[in-house]
Amino acid sequence: MREVSFFSHLRRLGIGSLISAQEAYYSGRKELFQELFIYEVKRYWSSYPILHFDLNTQKYDSLDNLNDILSTILVK
Repeated sequence: MREVSFFSHLRRLGIGSLISAQEAYYSGRKELFQELFIYEVKRYWSSYPILHFDLNTQKYDSLDNLNDILSTILVK
């Protein structure tokens, strides 16, 4: 059976907090979740490869420009 993860986004915390929590979760950083329900429920804390793109540094005014920027990021 496939595991499905759901992360809700609280307005007052912002999307950056959600992304950081997801990154920590999929990195297997169990110690960061000690005070939360998921710490007790989750049995296997595996680490997965994470691709983190900062898409705020460029201007995406065309699809070709976006493709070029993403290609550059993925080649690094």
